[in-house]
Amino acid sequence: MMERRAVSVAKVVEEALSTAKPRPRYLVGIDAKFQALMTRFLPDRVRDALILRIMRYPRGA
Repeated sequence: MMERRAVSVAKVVEEALSTAKPRPRYLVGIDAKFQALMTRFLPDRVRDALILRIMRYPRGA
């Protein structure tokens, strides 16, 4: 699993280094893409509550 992630990151780094106008940020992996999507469409409080629920963090802590 970690080896596949390393290969994915290496491919994105290679792309960023070889392009004439690299983007400021590159997303690698489904988890990063999902978080970017949540950030774009959900209010901060809703996104934070979802992340806490996924992590099973107790409320009010």
